[in-house]
Amino acid sequence: MKFEIKGNKNYVGSIIQINNLIQLEGCDNIQSSIIFGCSVIISKDVKIGDVGIYFPTETALSNNFLSINNLYRDKELNLDKNKSGFFEKNRRIRAMKLRGFKSDGFFMPMHSLASIPDIKNNFEKYVASASIPIGTDFDHIDGQMICEKYIIKSKTQGAPNSKKDKKSLKVKRFNKLRDDIFRFHIDTAQLAKNMLMINPDDIISITEKVHGTSAIASYILCNRKLTWKDKLAKLLGAKVNEFEYDYIWSSRRVIKNQYLYEDKLTHFYSEDIWKTGMDELKPFIQKDMTIYYEIVGYLSEGKMIQGQFDYGCQVGKHEKYVYRITTTNESGVAFEWSMKQVQDWCKQNGLKAVPLHYYGYAKDLFNLDTENHWHENFLSKLQEKYLEKKCTMCRNSVPAEGVCLRKESLDIEVWKLKSFLFRAHETKEMDSGNENIEDSQEIDTV
Repeated sequence: MKFEIKGNKNYVGSIIQINNLIQLEGCDNIQSSIIFGCSVIISKDVKIGDVGIYFPTETALSNNFLSINNLYRDKELNLDKNKSGFFEKNRRIRAMKLRGFKSDGFFMPMHSLASIPDIKNNFEKYVASASIPIGTDFDHIDGQMICEKYIIKSKTQGAPNSKKDKKSLKVKRFNKLRDDIFRFHIDTAQLAKNMLMINPDDIISITEKVHGTSAIASYILCNRKLTWKDKLAKLLGAKVNEFEYDYIWSSRRVIKNQYLYEDKLTHFYSEDIWKTGMDELKPFIQKDMTIYYEIVGYLSEGKMIQGQFDYGCQVGKHEKYVYRITTTNESGVAFEWSMKQVQDWCKQNGLKAVPLHYYGYAKDLFNLDTENHWHENFLSKLQEKYLEKKCTMCRNSVPAEGVCLRKESLDIEVWKLKSFLFRAHETKEMDSGNENIEDSQEIDTV
């Protein structure tokens, strides 16, 4: 069998083994288990040692998986029309409370995969010859999608979807981006699934996870658009400068000014908040620098960037919080600034960095035995100290999202730890159909 991750690695199925059970008072049919630091409601039939699949909150399961396992609330969508589950048509896993107990994710036994016709034969052969390794992550099996990140379909104009819009982009354009120089920020993985990557003697930083829209501002070496004279000179063997420094601005996944169009807009939004951020950073950004930051607050017309998370901004105003800086030379080699350097540079230039909670050796944060169960105890202490709190940066009463833990090394290694309060809030926002400016950028194809 071929297990693959084709989408966002934070919204995948994980093969796990149940190693703890928590009995819930007054509940005869359900119990709880801690999986990757999350409390998950599971069936009373599940026993210690059972192997199954864990799917995180805000993952959407495939229609085929839900239907064959009779998990839809609407019986007509299920293979067995006499059985009913609790999934709505949007197929998403919600953070919720059942009888007052938290459930943060969804667990299914292994045989739920064996019931899918397209992979049934391969599954049975695979299990007969070898066990599926614990820790295997996937969103596709044998090419079939099992799960994906849930995204609310945009109600407003985003990427060009109409034939007229797409046709309008088929104009002469010049790509000024050098792929070896510009880099998007990495997908920040879940800390609970990666605790073994951290050792007591590692220098780490812990920063507030700010809930806005990600942005990137660069002043880097780009392709230079050659004139006809340049092209002729190059053809005749003369040395022509093919590169020049230019500003690049981007959302989390979409570069806003990669192409030079002939009298054509390069974005389809009422406001390019990412260009605004770039313009505000231009006086500070030096050659070869790339700044990764979060924009919070409001768009200029008064719409909030993320739900009710105002971060102290007045209506129509926004703020920027820097969380990463790199310097990339002309050969494409990137130097990673430490979080301490990021904080100091922002302070020196009157800019805001994400709030820093801790910087130092991991073993010095808590008084823990480093020889016995250090990883699980360290995670538990992190959750206790930093999660399930109100956001003190916002005037509105909203939960703090959580924190990011970064290992201070030459290569970027950073993980996120989110609170259940935040995920429950996020679930309510999605239930209401509120658009997410961050997620809309993931499906933008401009």
